[in-house]
Amino acid sequence: MNEALKKLYGQTAPLLGTGRHSLPLIQSRIELILARVRLTAAILGVLMVAWIPVDMAFLPWNDLVNVAAARVLAAMLFMWLLFYKPSVPSLALARAMLAVLLAIPLVFFSYANISLADAGWTDKTLFIKSAYAHLPHLIALLLCLFPLTALEGTAFGLGILFVAAIDALLPGTPAALMVGHGTVILQAVITAIAVIAGMSQLQFMAGFIRHSTTDQMTGCLRRDYGLRLLQSLFATTQRANMPLCVAFVDLDNFKKVNDTFGHDAGDDVLKEAGRRLQGLLRQQDTVVRWGGEEFVIVMPGLKLADVPTVMHRLGAGGLGPLPDGRVQTASIGAAEYQEDGLKSCDDIISLADKRMYATKQSGRNGITVKAGRFPLVALAA
Repeated sequence: MNEALKKLYGQTAPLLGTGRHSLPLIQSRIELILARVRLTAAILGVLMVAWIPVDMAFLPWNDLVNVAAARVLAAMLFMWLLFYKPSVPSLALARAMLAVLLAIPLVFFSYANISLADAGWTDKTLFIKSAYAHLPHLIALLLCLFPLTALEGTAFGLGILFVAAIDALLPGTPAALMVGHGTVILQAVITAIAVIAGMSQLQFMAGFIRHSTTDQMTGCLRRDYGLRLLQSLFATTQRANMPLCVAFVDLDNFKKVNDTFGHDAGDDVLKEAGRRLQGLLRQQDTVVRWGGEEFVIVMPGLKLADVPTVMHRLGAGGLGPLPDGRVQTASIGAAEYQEDGLKSCDDIISLADKRMYATKQSGRNGITVKAGRFPLVALAA
């Protein structure tokens, strides 16, 4: 039962909050949210202006001027969202841009309702009054377009619901129809469905990324996706002036493992090595299976001097036991672009690779950084 609960928690935890999101999922969410914010902003900007002729057909001139001016201003803000290019994309920025996307029509909704509170409503104008009253329904549905956690979706949804409920309590406004017709409850239902739809997108996205980017044997990232991720992180950390460490890991004497114990035993060693490497790292770090018995570890925000300490977490067990009871060790080289004065991802990987070979030539089972070589696993004599 406990195992079943753990499995269920492992599947649902990423849908609740971002604490258990992998770096590839975070990066992909940032890219998708920003792209969809821009696309949605472009569409809404056009629709804001395109609706003005409808207002002209139903609203008195005095009311029309105020509402049309607000529509043009909202369209300009949507165009700003469309063309805004952040220098350092981040999850916080993606959330902020989504919040702005939702806030623009919400503020317009509140302003239009207050402006039209004293309009002389007739049977002829009931259509336009109803359209303005139920605009929050459409705003809530925008949440369906984004892969959001339960906490994110609920926060955005409650904000929309709060504004709609407050405006619905103002007498004489179009939004007052939401109370009279009972559609405040409908607004809550639509918001809840939109939050669930966003979580469903996130679940699909997480599963797709896990299966399409992961090496099936070791559970680490595949080389092609790992390289793309490193290139994205390098650009981001450069702009943010943050450190970025890369460690190149090569299992010692792995060919002898295959030759002596067979390839099935070798596969088991690789699986355990991948598991242990992932287990010793932080949430924001990533392990990439570079090829064969080689791994690359990407560690954003970590200084080069701290890498040996991180690797010492492997402890006496190293990267797992061998079939004969010995410990699988590794030769590691690490580089950091700021401290080492590197200009590209290729430079970081190349230097980490050279330092890994320096570790091999000096006796294996250690890590080499700019400051020199450090031993790792203390083996029994």
